Amino acid sequence: MLSVHAWLLIQSNPQPTDAAMEALNMSRGRAHTVLQELVDWKLAHPIKRIGTRQIKYVAEQDPWTMLLAILHQRKNRELVPLLELAKWNDEHKKELLNSGQEAFHSRLSVIVNRASQLNQALDVAKSESESWWWSWILSPLRTK
Repeated sequence: MLSVHAWLLIQSNPQPTDAAMEALNMSRGRAHTVLQELVDWKLAHPIKRIGTRQIKYVAEQDPWTMLLAILHQRKNRELVPLLELAKWNDEHKKELLNSGQEAFHSRLSVIVNRASQLNQALDVAKSESESWWWSWILSPLRTK
């Protein structure tokens, strides 16, 4: 997916699936699947002219928009399932404690707590503007 995204980023015009196949030496099915994943991730946009069946793709060009799209996908794929463990851990607390699994319960609680903190940080990241984040990131480098 990364190679298709990188290739699409350097293209000056929207590209069809056939061009990705040829440039990256991949099958039609794989090229189509990867391009659709990029669209699902909001890292590429499909363009279809009226009267034609061919779909061409163009990469999202704004780095901040790409970063937010990637954060959103990673959060949904990795962080949200981890946060769902909090419910499981609470529901099975008695069972774990009674079976001598206190260490597992407490370790899972710590992991879920950190995941919750990261989730809150990502929510803040999505709500702030790019310029605010750059000023925050670069603030330690400023001299007086």
